Amino acid sequence: MTFHTFAVSALALAASIQDARALGPFFTTDADPFLGRAVASRTCVIEDMMSALQNSSLQHGAEKDLEEDLAQVADLLRPTFNVLPKNSHDRLSSAGVRYLLHRHFLHHRAWLVKGLAPDGQAWDAAFPMEALASWAPDALQTVVANHLNGRGLTLEECAVLATMLENQVHAEAIEVLSTVWKAYGFAREDSITASMMHTIVSDFVLAYIDGKYLKSLRANDGERSRDSSIAMYPSGWAATEKFVEDVQSNVSWGIAVDGTMGFALGEQIVMRVTHKWGHHHVQECHSLKQTLLNLESKRPGRVDLSAFHASALHGDSEFIFGESSVYLRQLGALDESIASSSSVVIPNYVNSPTNYVARGDLFTVVCIDECEDLFRGIERRIGEPFAEPEEILVAAQSLLSLEGERVDLSEHMVDKLHQVAALHGGRVPLHGRLFALWMHHAYPRDCPYPAQPGTTKPLTPLDYEETTGLSIEETPDEIVEELRDFATKGPLPKDAIGAASLPWDLKEELWEEAVGSSSSMAVGMEVAISLTVFAAVLAVRAQHYASPRQVVIKAYV
Repeated sequence: MTFHTFAVSALALAASIQDARALGPFFTTDADPFLGRAVASRTCVIEDMMSALQNSSLQHGAEKDLEEDLAQVADLLRPTFNVLPKNSHDRLSSAGVRYLLHRHFLHHRAWLVKGLAPDGQAWDAAFPMEALASWAPDALQTVVANHLNGRGLTLEECAVLATMLENQVHAEAIEVLSTVWKAYGFAREDSITASMMHTIVSDFVLAYIDGKYLKSLRANDGERSRDSSIAMYPSGWAATEKFVEDVQSNVSWGIAVDGTMGFALGEQIVMRVTHKWGHHHVQECHSLKQTLLNLESKRPGRVDLSAFHASALHGDSEFIFGESSVYLRQLGALDESIASSSSVVIPNYVNSPTNYVARGDLFTVVCIDECEDLFRGIERRIGEPFAEPEEILVAAQSLLSLEGERVDLSEHMVDKLHQVAALHGGRVPLHGRLFALWMHHAYPRDCPYPAQPGTTKPLTPLDYEETTGLSIEETPDEIVEELRDFATKGPLPKDAIGAASLPWDLKEELWEEAVGSSSSMAVGMEVAISLTVFAAVLAVRAQHYASPRQVVIKAYV
């Protein structure tokens, strides 16, 4: 089920399928001859695959070079694909494909694609076929499912699946544009002024910010609804309109020579907007993070809940931090490991649904996870799914955090890494929960705390309120009472200050086990190390690290 080289497979297919002369089988047949014969004999599957791969090209009006496009996507996937655990066929399992594509879209597009994110559940869940069900014909779904559930996918096959998903996001965007276009009374063949195009594309953006906006446009109530929809995004609307203006200018430069623009050009504008929206939004995400860092407590990467809510009460920031402790807990953004002082975990809060800027049926524009670059840096230097602690420490020393801070990797952090390695036969799995937890300790301002599966359920504010009937915000009276209660408490004890006070456990979660790894007995288990074994590990480490030196990690740029 690997890809053949595109040119070779195209020739092979052309010999048997006259109407697909330029194509090759996108999901190959070496492991399943019956499936291969079935696919090769059903031109409808090939046609469906081509439609899913080619629609909504950014090169409108020109024949899309599919082979080149797929190769470019494969190049983007390759660095992560190469270091992920493979199955016995040296391919990614269904869960591995889900993990790879989630990281790909989040990093390169700042998109959460529906169904790929775990949403608080375990990462070992299979690739969600329902992500294809809304648009892929049954025959095409069958082909993809058989490959995912069989030998798994190769790099090139993952590129095909990624391209199909991205093109469906394009198709959704064009459908929204069409609705707005018609709401203003234009037919597809009409040409409009640049000013009118800016209005339509701005309304396209509002349709993703406010899910009710399209309904208002259809009811010819867009003018009144527009103001209320803009009010949902007070901190970023002016910058977003400037972003839309810049995209339109760049896409239309040299094309709209007579000053008018057609629907086809509108398609290219909105697709470029969806591609670049997340990277435009990153500046607001940075401002949000910096505002929280200005409130940071004596525990790194955290803001005392009292300080968080006091900021909302005083209104001294462009951001209103009024989310209730109940809602923050459900998001996985509340640290309650110290009973006397709950705190908001900065990277978890920044990345949470309360800060999603826009949402469609298939994707959501979010803040880019700043830990991803740090993690990718370690992956590149290690080059495989497992590593010895010393390899990780050397790799980590070359990284800088986004703030340019020097991060001290103290002795207890070195010991924590060895604890994880001890669970897995001496090597640390890079794609497990415990290594993510270690990264949170090493970079608490950049890497989110990985909650245990099933303990959180991230919901957008609107979804939470509709589901629970509760407000996401504390009332001013509740905040005042909270501040009074906090004032009666004394200062935190010394052992509740600094990075060493951050929560740590030994509950592992691996979405995939590499073939031949020495961690098979640890996978899927809730690990509880006895004090005797724990002491032995520490004793060995103490001999190796007898001097009081510290390992220094530079901050990532």
